[in-house]
Amino acid sequence: MRIVTPAKAEQSLQDEKAARREQRRSTQESGDYLGVQGANPRTGYWDISDRTTTDPSQISEETKRKLDEKGRKVDEQKKYEEAQAKHQSERRNVLIIKEMKKKEKAQQKRIEMKVKQSRYGKWKLGEGGWSSVVEPDLSPIEQSLAGSPVVGKFTALVCSESGWTLECLQS
Repeated sequence: MRIVTPAKAEQSLQDEKAARREQRRSTQESGDYLGVQGANPRTGYWDISDRTTTDPSQISEETKRKLDEKGRKVDEQKKYEEAQAKHQSERRNVLIIKEMKKKEKAQQKRIEMKVKQSRYGKWKLGEGGWSSVVEPDLSPIEQSLAGSPVVGKFTALVCSESGWTLECLQS
C-alpha cells in the first residue's frame, strides 16, 4: 500500500492542471482548437457571427481542386444525360417516321391496285360468257377473239415452241 501525503496530492493536482493548460495553449497555437461554440464565455451572449461556415478565401488549394473536379464531373454527367435523352428522342422520331412511311407505302399500293382494277373494269360472267363492264366485247384472256366463246365451241390454251396460244375446238 502506498501512502500519499496531502502535500504530494496537491502537488500532483497542480501538475495535472498545468499540463492541461499547456496542452490547450499548444492546441490553440496549432489552429486545432475550436473553443466554445455558440456563446461567448466572457459576455455570456450568443455569438452573432456564424463560425461554422468557411470563408472561400480560407479554403485550401487541395479542397478547391477537389471541388472543381467534382463540379466538372457533375457537368459531364449532365451533358451525358442530355445527350442520351436527345439520342432517345431522335431514335423515337426516326421510328415514327419509318412507321409512317410504311403506312403511306401500303396506302399507295392499295390506291394503285384500285386504279389498276378500275382501269380494266370488272369482269362478269353472263349468259354468253365473261364480259367486261367497261368494254363488253373484251375477253379476259389475252390473244383471244373479241367476245366470249360461242356455245358449242371450246377454247383450249396450248403450249407450243412459239409460246402459249388459244385454240378453238369444235364439239
